[in-house]
Amino acid sequence: MIILLGKNGSGKTYISSKLEQMGLKRSISYTTRPKRPSEKDNIDYVFVTKEEFEKKINNNEFIEYKKFRDNYYGTLKGNVETSDIILSGGQISSNILPYIDFVYYIESPLVMRYQSMLYRKSSSKEIFDRLHGENKDYLFDYDTKIFINNHQKTIVESVYKSIKDPNYVKEVPFKSFLEYSVESYEEVYDDRLLGFLNYEEYLLRKLYLENKLIKDEYEDDMNRFLIDNKYTFEENDEYYMINFDNDKTYCKKLVMK
Repeated sequence: MIILLGKNGSGKTYISSKLEQMGLKRSISYTTRPKRPSEKDNIDYVFVTKEEFEKKINNNEFIEYKKFRDNYYGTLKGNVETSDIILSGGQISSNILPYIDFVYYIESPLVMRYQSMLYRKSSSKEIFDRLHGENKDYLFDYDTKIFINNHQKTIVESVYKSIKDPNYVKEVPFKSFLEYSVESYEEVYDDRLLGFLNYEEYLLRKLYLENKLIKDEYEDDMNRFLIDNKYTFEENDEYYMINFDNDKTYCKKLVMK
């Protein structure tokens, strides 16, 4: 079984649905979040109420679950024994690791991820919250197969070939990918919001690699970036209040210790 990781808009859900059409079985996660207009129950997620989800927690039915922005997400124990693919966000649960043969990570450029989320008709605030919130995720060092998704149809074929032939794509320590992304970082976005998100991702990866993922280091570097790039902002102990195109956005500081 493989676990398929990727940030919002990276294409991991699209890829997994195409792989399912090619004969692989995908684990369908449970969630309590509202169903989006384009989503289908029992295909994208199994959508349940908070009460139903918590009943399953009490009955010990999940091998792993988490709560994000007041919504639950979880994987049933039975799914790991009957599925070829599990989708996941952020850190991989230690409960699932024994069942996983390979970790696949789908990397996609920020602007493409942003446009993909706009296409799904997410609001600007929701998009920012989700992209910002996950910038502290995906900081680990599992051996991983990396796939770059520029939203071409060939990505599905590449992932499928790798599943069928384990030697088709080599595993690398995920930390090696992080090192490459930090070394190749560029301030390439004129858009103020994307520029901030791009730098924030770079900064957190850099601090993680330097073993300096602490509040003082984070604030020093972030304040310098905001000032040097003439962002209008205020801050307190927990939040930045940043003005993006005359719209003040509350941005939680992702490093609090």
